[in-house]
Amino acid sequence: MMAMARHHLAVGVNHRSASLDLRERLFVTEQELPAFYETMRSAGIDEAMLLSTCDRIELHVAHDDPDAAAAAVRAHLDARAGVSVEPSLYVKRGDDALRQLFAVAASLDSLIVGEPQVLGQVKESHRRAAKHEMIGSLLDRRLQAAYAAAKRVRTETAIGERPISIASAAVEIARDIHGDLGRVSGLMIGAGEAGELIAERMQNHGLSRLGLAHRARAMAGPVAQRLGADLHDMANLADDLVGADIVILAVGTGGHVLGHGVLRQALKRRRNRPIFVVDAAVPAEADPAIDRLD
Repeated sequence: MMAMARHHLAVGVNHRSASLDLRERLFVTEQELPAFYETMRSAGIDEAMLLSTCDRIELHVAHDDPDAAAAAVRAHLDARAGVSVEPSLYVKRGDDALRQLFAVAASLDSLIVGEPQVLGQVKESHRRAAKHEMIGSLLDRRLQAAYAAAKRVRTETAIGERPISIASAAVEIARDIHGDLGRVSGLMIGAGEAGELIAERMQNHGLSRLGLAHRARAMAGPVAQRLGADLHDMANLADDLVGADIVILAVGTGGHVLGHGVLRQALKRRRNRPIFVVDAAVPAEADPAIDRLD
């Protein structure tokens, strides 16, 4: 009897398709992975890899019946979110799913195209899925091909130059304003990949004290761990800004997170010691009125 062909599916939401609120609801922590993959097995899915980050929650699946697999994943995401994810969900099949995997691994699907963090996230997700015995021959072959393609994109094109140049420019401006970065404190608001890139670059150039403020601690925890940052509660943002010499915005709400009033009060309490604000979000999360502050 001839075995049925397996189909590759990519099902998920990302920073373009879904709000931060929905992404927070769908986010799966490392501690929740065993239960998540067991749920997939119970639904008849035995080959899958979950990529769960601040900017995307995306599941790559290999299955004999793509319609049944897509419906099972969608039902689980609906239950997890407590609302229908249909308006924000993308479902890609076959070659389109493979293109999506390549685009994510090569950082073509990122908020800042070319940022290097996401490839490491894909590899870590691959390792964790394999640990839970969810990686079969189809997904493994396609992931290995995606890694090779991402390496070629990185070495044969200039795609990685722009994000690094943005981060390097932020470092130089920070030095112009504050001097030695080892003597200043940074505060990252949100945990998006673009903000992580800039924060990491500043740390590589001396920034030793970094806090990370986020309303969803489970989502921010892995980023804070990678950066060695202290987790802060968004409810204390006004006080945290007083101690921040550099503020990096990377929330992903699509609206203004840092307003004129709260920053003006922080500057007053700092006795007008400057705050350098780096807005790493698209669209901008810093209120343009901030530019009128001295």
